Amino acid sequence: MGVLVGCTSNTASRKDVVYADAALLAPPTIKLSSYKNFEFARMDYSDDVKADAPKVEVARLVEMKLRLAAESDISAWSAAANESDDGKTVIITPFMKSLRVVSNGARMWAGAFAGESFVDMELRITDKDTGELLASPTIRKAAGGMAGAYSGGGTDDSLLDYVAEIAHAYLVINL
Repeated sequence: MGVLVGCTSNTASRKDVVYADAALLAPPTIKLSSYKNFEFARMDYSDDVKADAPKVEVARLVEMKLRLAAESDISAWSAAANESDDGKTVIITPFMKSLRVVSNGARMWAGAFAGESFVDMELRITDKDTGELLASPTIRKAAGGMAGAYSGGGTDDSLLDYVAEIAHAYLVINL
């Protein structure tokens, strides 16, 4: 006699989950497609993040992942903008409010006792000419300690990708 054991998870694709999460965030006050130019500013950090070099390093990793995901789209949006537009520019500035990502070493030695990983990032979207804040959705995601232990740190590692993908999806949805 054999026993068949298995587990299942959400059958939706990662992309579907990312876009569903992004769709829950408050939209900009003005449709981004009304702008001709898009600039991607360097990530800014809260004082708490700035004071901790390892946190800055992790935040830069999130910024790099977001840039890789979004920059080709941003270039395409600027190139495809209607020529009759008045040349308005929107500035996209990621702002890392807080974060904690458990290292693989800590996860290996302490497992679930190393705690959860989390990222709390705001995406500030402003009109360059007026300085008007068009949107500032906050993306908050966490990877629980038990999931991190069970996955060997996989949920901790993928958390950064997930946050960057949600920020990118938000821009796509609200164009």
